[in-house]
Amino acid sequence: SYSKTTTTFEIPFSTNNLHVTLTIIMTTTPKDGWVVELKEAKRAAKKLSKRHSRSKNNTERSNDSNHDEKYLNELRIDAQLRIATAHHKLRQFQACKAAVAVCQSMKPTHYADIQTLKKYEADADAYVKTSKLFERNQDALSENIHKLMSGEKFIDHIALPHIAIANLNILQCCALSGDVNTMERAIAHGASLDCPLIPKEAFSLTEMLGGLPESMAMLPTDNTALVLVCANLVVNCHMKLFVFDIETTMQVISHLEECTVQLIMLGADVDRKLHLSSASRDGSEDYYCRFWRKLKLDGKTAREMIILSKNQRAIDATNAMKTDELKIDNAHCRCGSRLKWSECHANGVDKERHCVRSDRDGNKLLFRHSPLARCECEKTCKTYYDCCWKFGRIQYFLDDASGQIMCHTCGTMPVEFMLNRCNLNEMEDLPLGPGTSLCTEMSEDARDDFRAGKCPKELLEQMQIAWPLFCRLIPSEQIGKSGLDSFDPAVYTGCISRINNFFFWTNAHWMLEESELLVRVIEWNEALNLYCDDHNMTGATRSRVYERHKAFQFAPCGNRSCNRIEKKVKSFHLCSGCKKIAYCGRQCQKDDWKRHKRECGQYGTSPSQISDMFQALGFM
Repeated sequence: SYSKTTTTFEIPFSTNNLHVTLTIIMTTTPKDGWVVELKEAKRAAKKLSKRHSRSKNNTERSNDSNHDEKYLNELRIDAQLRIATAHHKLRQFQACKAAVAVCQSMKPTHYADIQTLKKYEADADAYVKTSKLFERNQDALSENIHKLMSGEKFIDHIALPHIAIANLNILQCCALSGDVNTMERAIAHGASLDCPLIPKEAFSLTEMLGGLPESMAMLPTDNTALVLVCANLVVNCHMKLFVFDIETTMQVISHLEECTVQLIMLGADVDRKLHLSSASRDGSEDYYCRFWRKLKLDGKTAREMIILSKNQRAIDATNAMKTDELKIDNAHCRCGSRLKWSECHANGVDKERHCVRSDRDGNKLLFRHSPLARCECEKTCKTYYDCCWKFGRIQYFLDDASGQIMCHTCGTMPVEFMLNRCNLNEMEDLPLGPGTSLCTEMSEDARDDFRAGKCPKELLEQMQIAWPLFCRLIPSEQIGKSGLDSFDPAVYTGCISRINNFFFWTNAHWMLEESELLVRVIEWNEALNLYCDDHNMTGATRSRVYERHKAFQFAPCGNRSCNRIEKKVKSFHLCSGCKKIAYCGRQCQKDDWKRHKRECGQYGTSPSQISDMFQALGFM
């Protein structure tokens, strides 16, 4: 066994005086799913890489140290194999090929390791080769990725006409062409499986089709991607009996079969019917429609056409998704991995968490929105998995027929989650009292990070999970003035992790001396720029994130009903009693005194008082 997920059996046997060793490689699903396995493997590889660097810098060499280095190299190879295996299972072939290259550079010696790496590399090359057959589709999707993630476009609205049919979006065009790779990428970016075709009045042929002839077919809009690919599959299965180039036809059938199977396993409706417009009298009807009409496919469901095609894989897939119970158990995750939800992104949660029944139609199952699509909260340009999915805020489900996103809370809204976990009901009058700890103890690694001036990862993760709790830990006089309610917790913690001698930023920085404040503003904004660089943010996306999270040296007025902000650093006057809040003038201080007198002189937290914050969070 060379990794957590792969077991190798070597079975020797002899026949006709020939001694052979049969190597069997079995890959088992990790306990926490492949997404978590990939994350853990990368973390292990990073730690081993640091150990390797330290051992390499050690000038003293001995037999023992050489033995340790060899053992360490084997551990590094195992970690890289775990990364390559996880990427391969998730069908992230470009990343898989890069991991294979790194692993091969370490010169693995085990035969099973070498064979596995060769297989992964061959699969990655085959994926690239298949993708090159449909470069036009790939380029069309790649050109719109940035607009999709920024919310400027919706995947279902991107028109991509087929060579014969005009009113198709990118998913439908890829399915009809047999381009399963681009089709899965479109679904991963949030495409709805049963979205209707683009109506003729929705776009101009001269604008959208780049001068293509108007004689192209315009199918009725109630057709779906699965219906079209099933009809095309029937045609090609019928044609293979009469064509001379059987090899090309079988290749086309293979591509169409793959598209059909994947659409079914993702949850496409197999009971939708193929609808053709009235036959053209002048004979200008597209050849696809002529074939479909000749084979009497008009009005047949996708399920019926699959039976007509006699394609066993498609029939098996239809049977695997025959009932709602089977759909819940067998449906694939929409990230493109071709794994069940339970083996991929939705591992560790109840089955009902990746599907729900529609409020409008109680008999209809809605599947979870793709984890790799842009999050629908519209607060960030991150994927759903890295935003609301990961931190248990809101569950989004996609109605494949209408393309609408349905919100479903199921008691997982952040405030309820926070109350259940942290028992805040017991500390109504104690903003920094017992019961606020986010974890019971601080690990040794976290203590080392803290001593070195780094914020422990444990705390950063807990801050993101229970962000409302962290916002509530600030002094009560800063509530409404701190700016934390507009911050994205991932960006906030990302900036903290990139600061040496870290601090918790708040716009209500009345207690800081001017010299310290100016230094902190520079440090925070530099860390914010690093965060944007590390996440490859550019253009409007970067400007939006930067403007929303950047630090200002000018403080707001402490009066809740006043919106004035300093025009000169430290021009507002501090309260003479507590020195923790500042006002733009005497009248604002007078108006706010009824509220502030209950807090004046109470315990407060500033960015300089990090140890106090850690004590409040239960880390010290």
